[in-house]
Amino acid sequence: MMDISIHAKVNCIDGHGGTVSHVILNPFTNTITHIVVHRGIMEEERVVPVDMIVESTPDRILLSCTRDELHHLQPFVYDEYIKKEIPEYSDIPGEALYAPLVMEEITVPVKQEFLPPDELAIQRGARVIALDGPIGQVDEFVVDPVNNRISDLVLREGHFWGQRDVTIPVNQIHRVEDDQVFLKIDRQAVVASPSIPVKRRRL
Repeated sequence: MMDISIHAKVNCIDGHGGTVSHVILNPFTNTITHIVVHRGIMEEERVVPVDMIVESTPDRILLSCTRDELHHLQPFVYDEYIKKEIPEYSDIPGEALYAPLVMEEITVPVKQEFLPPDELAIQRGARVIALDGPIGQVDEFVVDPVNNRISDLVLREGHFWGQRDVTIPVNQIHRVEDDQVFLKIDRQAVVASPSIPVKRRRL
């Protein structure tokens, strides 16, 4: 098994590549298909297929590509240009501007996230909802490296002064939508789930 931890450091074969900002998963097969690597403040995030992950721990992910090859992968956020109509009003001094004279069509950029069809991007801190209400936040996923299927969700449960990580088997996940993970179990069942020390990770 391998951990895919959101905010884990990412190394390429020739040096530091960035940090994981999102994981992209297929909610129908519970399979992680890509990770999103944040390369720095002035750099675009890149979408990396999980096939490029050589090894993974809760702290670090090693990719099979160079930093330059990472740079040339698909950007996670891109501009999509759409047409928009804006009104043109009279510029005659003293004329009342009750209604536009004409509508002018312009093209404006809109930021979009690159996602394969029917797949979702999950970022750290995504809400986890038990049957009886919110219970915590997504911390990482435990993945079978053979088929990239999620075996467990690692959930950060509790308040800041009493936080702990618990593992939730994937068969207890009902659905994933709108950056929220819905469980089949209630809060009491989550509290009874196996615990992992939070401090094991360097964040």
